[in-house]
Amino acid sequence: MFLIVFVHELGHTVAAMHFRWRIQKIELLPFGGVAHVDEHGNRPIREDFIVTIAGPLQHIWLMGLSFLLLPFDWWTTGDHAIFMFHNLTVLLFNLLPIWPLDGGKILFILYSYYAPFRMAYEQSLILSFILLVTMGAIALVQLPFHLNLWVVLAFLLFHHYIAWKQRSFTYMRFLLERYDIARNDEMVPRKERKTSADTTVIEAINMLHRCARYDFKIPSAGHTVREEDALNAYFDQKQRFVSLRDLAATPPIFDLK
Repeated sequence: MFLIVFVHELGHTVAAMHFRWRIQKIELLPFGGVAHVDEHGNRPIREDFIVTIAGPLQHIWLMGLSFLLLPFDWWTTGDHAIFMFHNLTVLLFNLLPIWPLDGGKILFILYSYYAPFRMAYEQSLILSFILLVTMGAIALVQLPFHLNLWVVLAFLLFHHYIAWKQRSFTYMRFLLERYDIARNDEMVPRKERKTSADTTVIEAINMLHRCARYDFKIPSAGHTVREEDALNAYFDQKQRFVSLRDLAATPPIFDLK
């Protein structure tokens, strides 16, 4: 089990190192592991998906290796059966769409491809919590005395509580890093989003998707507000409830020429 979990987390780590992610630490737990990275949702969705799926993919070659070792006397059919069982258990369990499992992260990644970051994060947590409660209800009926299962469910429930409690902090880290990227002009491409003149800065900020810079176009007023200036108004000028129409009347903060 230690070898299986270690290789699984090593898959995440190697993929993250390939994309030069900032890796904080790797935790190996009795029933799984967690690779902690210092990234806040501004990496390309493709990278995020590859790093997430790199863990489960390790089980494929591990199971293939077990088949190749069967001709050797020291690798018995019993060893093979146990190894396959643990591999499949860790693989299928991690692919459950429950946070913070790999399946839960994939759910968030896919959701954030279509929805703004904040909406995708919060609603994927809600859906994940519903699935976790459903799983707990089934376990209560089918396996009421399975201690290991209840420990794992308690661990997942605790992580849900922490993630939900810190959701505003997670979103703020996403915005702050995005603001820093905007100041350094590193994020492309730019996309245009039509809004009303009465849309406030905080409402515009909540529309931000991952991996693209936005220009908020106001057709009725003939103005465009860049994401950089909306973020500056949000963080530096404390003008969170100013309309985009009024913000467009002020000089731009960043000169991107």
